[in-house]
Amino acid sequence: MVFETPVCSPPSPIDKESSDVSMGYCGVKAYGVNEADELIAKLALHCYNSHKGTNLQLMTVTQLMVRSVAHFDYQMTLNAIDPANNSFSSVEICAWDASIENDENLRLVTTFCSLEGSGEKGTQWDFDGVDMFYNGVMPKWLDDGTLTGSETLHYYEVNDSDLQENEWLHLYAQVGAYSKWDLDMVNHFPLEIKKAVVQTKEDDIESSLKLKSSNAIFYITFTTQKRTQSNEPKPQREKMSEEQPHANLAVPAFKTEKDPITQTQNGQSSVWRFGGSDKAAKASTVTLRGVIYMLFDNCSKDVNKTILPLGHGDPSVYPCFRTCIEAEDAVVDVLRSGKGNSYGPGAGILPARRAVAEYMNRDLPHKLTPEDIFLTAGCNQGIEIVFESLARPNANILLPRPGFPHYDARAAYSGLEVRKFDLLPEKEWEIDIEGIEAIADENTVAMVVINPNNPCGNVYSHDHLKKVAETARKLGIMVISDEVYDQTIFGDNPFVPMGKFASFVPVLTLAGISKGWVVPGWKIGWIALNDPEGIFETTKVVQSIKQNLDVTPDPATIIQAALPAILEKADKNFFAKKNKILKHNVDLVCDRLKDIPCVVCPKKPESCTYLLTKLELSLMDNIKDDIDFCVKLAREENLVFLPGDALGLKNWMRITIGVEAHMLEDALERLKGFCTRHAKKTETETESLQALKLSDNNLEM
Repeated sequence: MVFETPVCSPPSPIDKESSDVSMGYCGVKAYGVNEADELIAKLALHCYNSHKGTNLQLMTVTQLMVRSVAHFDYQMTLNAIDPANNSFSSVEICAWDASIENDENLRLVTTFCSLEGSGEKGTQWDFDGVDMFYNGVMPKWLDDGTLTGSETLHYYEVNDSDLQENEWLHLYAQVGAYSKWDLDMVNHFPLEIKKAVVQTKEDDIESSLKLKSSNAIFYITFTTQKRTQSNEPKPQREKMSEEQPHANLAVPAFKTEKDPITQTQNGQSSVWRFGGSDKAAKASTVTLRGVIYMLFDNCSKDVNKTILPLGHGDPSVYPCFRTCIEAEDAVVDVLRSGKGNSYGPGAGILPARRAVAEYMNRDLPHKLTPEDIFLTAGCNQGIEIVFESLARPNANILLPRPGFPHYDARAAYSGLEVRKFDLLPEKEWEIDIEGIEAIADENTVAMVVINPNNPCGNVYSHDHLKKVAETARKLGIMVISDEVYDQTIFGDNPFVPMGKFASFVPVLTLAGISKGWVVPGWKIGWIALNDPEGIFETTKVVQSIKQNLDVTPDPATIIQAALPAILEKADKNFFAKKNKILKHNVDLVCDRLKDIPCVVCPKKPESCTYLLTKLELSLMDNIKDDIDFCVKLAREENLVFLPGDALGLKNWMRITIGVEAHMLEDALERLKGFCTRHAKKTETETESLQALKLSDNNLEM
């Protein structure tokens, strides 16, 4: 069925010969429909449904004519579906947007409805009213004369089920967000509605019908995908126009009694119109630094012991882990040559990218080229670039538990939903492949594999990684392989790069020299695209990575220029010596833990610079969990370990082994003393202590 073109006064056909082209773009949008166009189309179809009594859902915008002069004129052809019978329809829509003319973010009038913008520029919100809104008190937002009907205003709070069932409420929230902030919809949408309230003068109808009342105003607060909070209600008004039979959706702003822009004291503004962003608020709650700093704050000056920082890993501060002379000479040579003083391209300088490709090709069945390599300021920036490149509405990503918390932080910052799959301690920390299939869905874009694994210290076998690749291919997702510890292995299992399975599934590798060469401060890493089938190109992942690199800082050119020599002249004896020290430290810790029943190491690590231990809290008194354990350990012994909760593993603890051996010996003595003091006493020991106390009391008498 094809609907008739609605009766309206559409924009006149565009005539390039007569149009004032200098005023703006004229004609069919050659670059396609963007998110703002689609939002306008959804709103127009919503108004069409309200007018026609239909329930059509937007499928695609098949044609869009737009003219930009004093305002935007739209002529759209929409493909829509009726969910009741799965029939398809074609709908023609006419609209105009006067945002240019009125200096507003968005003002749209379609055939059947109009959306008015947020009022004059500089309008301020009444924050006292906002506080009342969040406290559940219904403020008097509008004058009594604003609405027609009875003299008394009534409020109806929308319950959760109604929020889910009435999709148009979500549309109103999107329109409110876009008209207020002109948000980047790809990264901020979809919105999560926090609260919706209907204000109306009609009190003689059922509450559920108030949602559909033509004489109502909807106040909606929401959180964006990037966790931006709407700190004010977004009023959207729906009423029937007296002049034409269409609804008017209004997004007005409220002014305070005195507009802060005009408030002055002695000719100066009385308010500051800037403030800190809360964009990173959620991301910062899952960082290791916050946990470590909290534990340092609990260390005591009254304890006559130096602080032993074994909660985070930076072996570079200890002389026994100093990097090889070849790496230092490479940097010195570039410094003296002056070749590292200029800007570099966003993807990195060509000699460095070529050197990385050759370095990785030694272990791959296919050959990487410099075009497959992108240099980053360490692996953490690589995570940032990749996650920003993958972020889109509703997307989720699969992360290991336990894992590296920076992935969680960057996912929160990028608006990616995190879903966790387990690493199984009873299977030497292998990936729970069945668990991956259980949590993935049509919005899953990638899974992260850390190999060699931080924090577990295991190295995955060829067969296990092949199963992971086959599972990812089955699900249609990419594999992000974190291989920054590829040169830090001291066990029997050889390292197998995930890129070997790129014929099964595209693999994006994150790596660098910070761990292998023990130079985290040099901040050089890379993203490598293992993709012989060109899937990253066709899905525009490559394009997105390049675009993100264009707006982020480059790694220092001096280190980029030194990278070829660092990789080519690496001394195998340096790696062997470093790994031998780590192996000795692992053996030392595991041997000493045999005398501490409360702390158990189920699997001796064979890579990385950490050792995971399980806390047997049932053997201890007055210890609630791993965080309580680590806080009290810091207070009583000035010893800092990382609680497993920070890694997603409750009641475990991570010990750093990338330190000098004498520090570990001291730490384990302190740990033993702490556990002895807090160990549960046997019945005989309890009776002996009671007898001793009684004897002491008798002596005092």
